[in-house]
Amino acid sequence: KGLAAAGADVVLVSRKQAELDAAEKLFCQQGYEKTSVQDILNVLHISKGGFYHHFASKEALLDTLFYQRAEKALEQTEASLTFEKDEMKRINKLIYGFLPFRKEEAEFIGMLLPMLDKPEGRALRLCYQEALWETFLPAMQRELDLAQDAGVICPAMNDLGDVVLHLINQAWVEV
Repeated sequence: KGLAAAGADVVLVSRKQAELDAAEKLFCQQGYEKTSVQDILNVLHISKGGFYHHFASKEALLDTLFYQRAEKALEQTEASLTFEKDEMKRINKLIYGFLPFRKEEAEFIGMLLPMLDKPEGRALRLCYQEALWETFLPAMQRELDLAQDAGVICPAMNDLGDVVLHLINQAWVEV
């Protein structure tokens, strides 16, 4: 019975990921605002109940995509830090990974940009900023602490990672 339950969990996760993948593709092709939940259902051949089992709304699905993209960006960034010893280069790599204007994010950010300056897009922008901030904060704080310990940067601040990421988050939105 334990194996059957584990198998069912794997199927649910893969179905949820299929919904995320299909939705992201549609969002990038048609635009987020022009893509309906019904469009996603039509591509996947699932019922509304199947969709709403995993997501409360189209916005909740997009929020999940924000966190997935942030986690993937952090994984790629952490991999690039593996052999880097220079503290400032490590911090710069984290900043680069944090910014959503990387080549590999072009299609996704291109889909979001038309909405970000609209009043209804503000909530989406804040969700994306939060996903990036929450995902990257521990790594940024770790790297800043290491740089402070090495005497490369000062002053020592407990929340320097928070300050740095908030400033960068605001900067990319203004750009």
